[in-house]
Amino acid sequence: MAVRNYLQLVFWHHRLGDYLVSAAVLLVGLALPSILRVLLRRWASQAEAGVVKKLVEISSRPFLHSLQGLTVYAALRPLAHQRASQHLLHIYASAVITIGVARLMTTAIHFLLIDYWPSRESDRKGFDRQLRGFMPVVTISVWGIGAVCLLDALGMNISAVVAGLGIGGVAIALASQTVLADLFAYFAILFDRPFDIDDFIMIDQFTGTVEYIGVKTTRLRSVSGEQLVVANSDLTKSKLRNYRRMQNRRVEILLQVAYGNAIEKLERLPALAESIFTGQSNVKFKGAYLTGVDAAGFTLNIAYVVLSDDFGAHMNIQQRTLLAIKRAFDANGIALALPTQKFVFEGESPAPPLTALHPQEITSGDHAA
Repeated sequence: MAVRNYLQLVFWHHRLGDYLVSAAVLLVGLALPSILRVLLRRWASQAEAGVVKKLVEISSRPFLHSLQGLTVYAALRPLAHQRASQHLLHIYASAVITIGVARLMTTAIHFLLIDYWPSRESDRKGFDRQLRGFMPVVTISVWGIGAVCLLDALGMNISAVVAGLGIGGVAIALASQTVLADLFAYFAILFDRPFDIDDFIMIDQFTGTVEYIGVKTTRLRSVSGEQLVVANSDLTKSKLRNYRRMQNRRVEILLQVAYGNAIEKLERLPALAESIFTGQSNVKFKGAYLTGVDAAGFTLNIAYVVLSDDFGAHMNIQQRTLLAIKRAFDANGIALALPTQKFVFEGESPAPPLTALHPQEITSGDHAA
């Protein structure tokens, strides 16, 4: 009975029992985060998924800080009998919860965008730098939404604020359509990944190596050395060729073979073309066919595939192939067609049958003029 009487004693407008309850809650609240921290670390160490372990480790700090803040609220709540003090505690609790949720969300998003996602896209050079440029937008959005929610929790009329933000957003969007178009195009490039850093691409008549992918523009280094700055919206609208992702390259060589070659020589052309590629590395012969006839002669189409994405290797193989074709045609007496014209005037005898044309047989029309 005496203890109960002591608990009813009043100090500074509060009973002694209320002080003891607040002190007990505060002590438990201060000890609880340390206990939970140990339990979370132990559980994270036993988790099989590495992403879960890392996510628990980085999110435990804002969670435990918010828990400590709410502990102070719970400790002071029994001492708040006046409306003013209760209102202040309500503001404090709302701020602690809002800040805690915002920190937890930004921490989790930062881990997913900066640590986890780039580790799964390790082949994308500069991808983490692109995501770091996206992070400030996410942070501002999260804290902005948190501030609006906090004002609403405090009982303030935020309808006018939201309406003002909406009208301001429409005005800004109308005034900066080009910038917003480039911004959304940046997100499309980021997630759709039509190209990455160091990719060699072709946009319309421009070609170059990608050096930087920004929020508004992408910068290329052209073959001749100058820097090309292209708006992101133009990149998403244009037809784009990415040569770095080319695994192999198909090449076709068109030759004009003279009409005067014997039919036996023309029939041997596919086998002769195939023999040119025998023994060459990084190249696969696809076929050789007579595909047409025009004023100069027969059209011979030789197709092969370079088993490499290196442009230098392609040019070396093409040079060796052209020289080998020249040697093979000379060795077999096969004449290429030459761009010649022959005029027959009225009253002259008919032209003799066509034979294989050689440089010394070119007929010039200058004397006929």
